[in-house]
Amino acid sequence: MYDIRPASKEDAAIIAVQRRRMFLDMGKPDDAKMQAMLTSFLPWVRDAIADGNYLGMLATNVHQVTAGAGMLLREAAPGCGDTSTTRAYIFNVYTELEHRRQGLARQLIQALLEEAKLRGIKSVSLHATEAGKNLYSELGFETSNEMRLILEP
Repeated sequence: MYDIRPASKEDAAIIAVQRRRMFLDMGKPDDAKMQAMLTSFLPWVRDAIADGNYLGMLATNVHQVTAGAGMLLREAAPGCGDTSTTRAYIFNVYTELEHRRQGLARQLIQALLEEAKLRGIKSVSLHATEAGKNLYSELGFETSNEMRLILEP
């Protein structure tokens, strides 16, 4: 039996551990770049939760946090299809290996989407791994034309 609950700033370390495991599952090396990311991420997520800019949902059982997902709220310019000024970006979706295939990611995403609706947010985006694409499609997400450029210093 699992419960879904909002994350608090006291959960920041758990969220950081899940983020690291998520990247490891995607094949990223556990190297100096990963450690630098975690060093920066932990205080950032703690502050973002406290400020209300990061909404996390965690699945728990009696013994532990078993899965998590986060939603970053960000200001955006009004657009043709969405004149509101807040957008949501879902990330940090992770389920502990022994708790996978039990619908936890779906429940977490649905909880975040409900929160977005309550806040009047109309546009929610995410970047899907191959493992997550079917779930997100089933929840109504569509592939977009987004492109990205990483600027190196």
